[in-house]
Amino acid sequence: MFHVKHIAYVSVVYIVIYYRIMYIVCITMGINTLLNKFIGNSGEKVAEKYLISNGFEILYTQKKVIYIEVDIIAKKEDTLYFFEVKTMYTKNKEKIDNFFAEERVSKKKIHKLEIYADDYCNKHNCSGAIIGIIGVLFLDGENDPYIDILYI
Repeated sequence: MFHVKHIAYVSVVYIVIYYRIMYIVCITMGINTLLNKFIGNSGEKVAEKYLISNGFEILYTQKKVIYIEVDIIAKKEDTLYFFEVKTMYTKNKEKIDNFFAEERVSKKKIHKLEIYADDYCNKHNCSGAIIGIIGVLFLDGENDPYIDILYI
């Protein structure tokens, strides 16, 4: 009888330890997820300000449709721009030369952006649309982020 209680006690202890570990993992993952979301949103705000300062009119941010979310839709003159923003935060200055935002956007995402841009232009009689990827790199200790735009 003692043996059965001992096994039951040990099982309960392992279950409690397991749930504590899972709780810690979930908390940690949640914080990382929130941090990534914060960094991504910060990058999108920086990209918006950059576009405005370069003569773009921001039409939509985080525009959601059934199959895609477009980070920024902007207009300059008669052309519409559909931007995907990729943001990175680093403490390592060497990563500046190795940050290529276009490598972080899948071909599937680009294809969906192209489909949405075509649909949008057909509905709103646009003269043209350009797909762009904006890379925003925050370097720890520096106030101004690095910004790069690639048009596809």
